[in-house]
Amino acid sequence: EDQIMQFVGFDIFNGQIEECNLNSGKYDFTDLDSMIQLIDDIAYSYAKKIKDIKENDSYQTEPDYESITRLERRYDRAAQAKIDILTGKDNFIVNEPVRDLNGNFRSISIKPIDVSSFAHSFFTTEYQLFMSATIDRFSFCENMGLNQDDVAFIDTPKSPFPIENRRIDLLNIKRLSYGSTESDELEVIKTIDRIMDEHSGERGLILTSSVPRCQKILRYLSPKNTRRIRICHSYNQDGKTQDEIISEHAADPTGVLLSSSLWEGVDLKDDLSRFQIIAKVPYPNYKEKRTKAKMDKFPLWYTAQTLTKLLQGFGRSIRSEDDWAKTYVLDTAVNNVLFKAQKMIPRAYYDVLGIENM
Repeated sequence: EDQIMQFVGFDIFNGQIEECNLNSGKYDFTDLDSMIQLIDDIAYSYAKKIKDIKENDSYQTEPDYESITRLERRYDRAAQAKIDILTGKDNFIVNEPVRDLNGNFRSISIKPIDVSSFAHSFFTTEYQLFMSATIDRFSFCENMGLNQDDVAFIDTPKSPFPIENRRIDLLNIKRLSYGSTESDELEVIKTIDRIMDEHSGERGLILTSSVPRCQKILRYLSPKNTRRIRICHSYNQDGKTQDEIISEHAADPTGVLLSSSLWEGVDLKDDLSRFQIIAKVPYPNYKEKRTKAKMDKFPLWYTAQTLTKLLQGFGRSIRSEDDWAKTYVLDTAVNNVLFKAQKMIPRAYYDVLGIENM
């Protein structure tokens, strides 16, 4: 679903509006029709830029194919987004705009609630094979618009990795949420500090749910452990890429990555991480309009998304049969997730989570 979402709907950035010489003040960022108009204006602007370049005399002698290709790609993306949204307006949600500290517009996203109607266009072969360590059959079929009777599901009964290499400790320190008390937050950070002390000679990973929580952890860690931390997100304030920060981490024998975005898609094999701390269960942001709408339409989706991300987090530091790392989960909310999602948990996780075969 997350991969399909990258191609369906539309993300609008302030730089894009400026590039198209549009005035963001004339649009209502809470209204879908106004956003459709903005997307249409963006597409028109790119079309005009393409036309102007091609009609310029210099293009005939020294054509700038790179610029044309870039503009055509942006035009196609905006034009297709408009078609998709107009085809099913009731299925699209305008999320709250992202603004800077001064209240200036930075970005906004228009996303579908249900991606199943778009999924088939990405899979045109008669048979498809989906491979994952975290797929749940029911929620996957529901979200992808697949008939369960047409889907064969193979649930590997046992992980190929030895259990002693992937131990998980559910420490149950405090339950963290938007309404957590300051003392509960600090108790969790104190535990993070203690675990880092126990792994003082090793690299590690700390996963939490948001950028502000990362900043709070960094602010209250002891000085000696603060020096070990590298905050790593998809986008970083200093302009460094995720890969650049991980390369720096690899050169630091006691470095620890702190992130709200490294739950998936990162390979911290062998000595790159020998311990990982899950400070906060990764619930989807229920303050987002799309999350609320998705929960209303697909009640199991919220739990399934949380479980999938949690299981993905478990695997960041154990990448092969010979690799090993210890995982600590501090948020007591994990118990509620595992209880609600017990029928969704792949059997390969039963041993390490202490679950008997159901």
